Amino acid sequence: MKAAREPENCRKDIVSGSRYQEQIAKNFNGHQHPITLFFSADGVPLCRSNTKSAWIFSAYTIEIPPQYRYSFRNMCLFQYSIGPIKPYLSVTLARTLKQLVQLKEHDLELYFQNRSISFHVDYLFFVADFPALYLFLNFISSTGYNSCFTCLAPGDYDRQLGKVVYQKVGYQLRTNRMYYDDLKIARQKKAISQAMKKIPTCPGIKGESVLDSIFPDKLITSVNYDYMHSTIKCVSELRMDWTESIVQSSPAHVDWTGFFGFHGLGLVWTQTLKTMD
Repeated sequence: MKAAREPENCRKDIVSGSRYQEQIAKNFNGHQHPITLFFSADGVPLCRSNTKSAWIFSAYTIEIPPQYRYSFRNMCLFQYSIGPIKPYLSVTLARTLKQLVQLKEHDLELYFQNRSISFHVDYLFFVADFPALYLFLNFISSTGYNSCFTCLAPGDYDRQLGKVVYQKVGYQLRTNRMYYDDLKIARQKKAISQAMKKIPTCPGIKGESVLDSIFPDKLITSVNYDYMHSTIKCVSELRMDWTESIVQSSPAHVDWTGFFGFHGLGLVWTQTLKTMD
């Protein structure tokens, strides 16, 4: 909102605005009408007692002012799938990704009032939480070794917790060149492997990512973890636990749920959906 009133602050609301400015200067060459998409993905369980989940792959246009950018009618929904298992992205997104590549290679031309307007399309980042990142990057899950996509931390198995934990820092960061070199080795391992259930990795890489086509030769530097997603999720879970504990310790005649319980959360979510549109 502030950027709309103050032109000098334009684009400062964008995540990694410096990367956006560099990309504009390098790729658009003074093009008057750029369109830059910012991709995101998420997996949402439909309910706690149900094994089915919904997986969403969407994008928003950075050049749209922030007060309109996140409106439902201005966002691009590329996939919305529901099922008991994770979607096979190489199948479900094959046609969409092919069209995104063609859109980037060829300018988008629109006609308005007998005038041709050309838009050059580019892609900035892909952000998601860990489950969606591992799915779209085709990495081993966070419970396995070498699951970090930003560095080469191997992880240590904790017998008490029964899973791999990452407590040490200072490891070498992954680079795009290292990623593609390891990807070649992962392909070779997969080609000669006789394992039916467990896919060999190198290190942590299971195979090609569906995002390789829209971020060619720069996949690792084009993905980010969605920290805000986890922050909001943790706050909501803490609020639910806090609400449940207060409700259980309150007198029977006091109805707290309409104030700040699950019903209250539902009201907040419904109101948010209405205001976003």
